[in-house]
Amino acid sequence: MGIFNSDRPKISLEKLKKSMFERFLSIISILIFVGSVVFLVVMWSYLPAQVPAHYGATGEVTRHGAK
Repeated sequence: MGIFNSDRPKISLEKLKKSMFERFLSIISILIFVGSVVFLVVMWSYLPAQVPAHYGATGEVTRHGAK
């Protein structure tokens, strides 16, 4: 019994139908992802060259990182 000739059942993609709610959630999540990328691209020039990367126990910035 090899790794490529196993007797596991094969599930065709045609049998995996999504409900309308699942399609709606998929579309919403794709739109949120694309919107986040577009927002980052638009706001990139407004970000400072260095941003806080770590905060200490007192709330002070202990390390900076590049944007």
